[in-house]
Amino acid sequence: IYVGTQPGHLDEVIGLVETTIDDVIADGISAAELERTKGAVRGSLALAMEDANSRMTRLGRQLVTGSELLSTGERIERLEAVTTDQVRAVASDVLSSPKLVAVVGPIDDRTPLERIAG
Repeated sequence: IYVGTQPGHLDEVIGLVETTIDDVIADGISAAELERTKGAVRGSLALAMEDANSRMTRLGRQLVTGSELLSTGERIERLEAVTTDQVRAVASDVLSSPKLVAVVGPIDDRTPLERIAG
């Protein structure tokens, strides 16, 4: 989860992120949200195929991490198979684990990081 905000809004933003995480764990995401996300990923895949550097970076990442080498068609096929129940299960597992917080910018002792870092 990435958030950009002014320091004065950090507490509010942390609360919104916590609420959103809790909602996704409890209720999952809607079918419409899943379809929008699939559309965004399909678009990203299509754009990534437009230049050789992007294609080689993807293939290199797959080789280095030991991932399967999948064609764009295979990646889209797997993407289309994802269900809201699967997203909820993964979200529950991943988002329930301890969180890591990185902050870039001016913070001081009054910054409410203990709220999310604990």
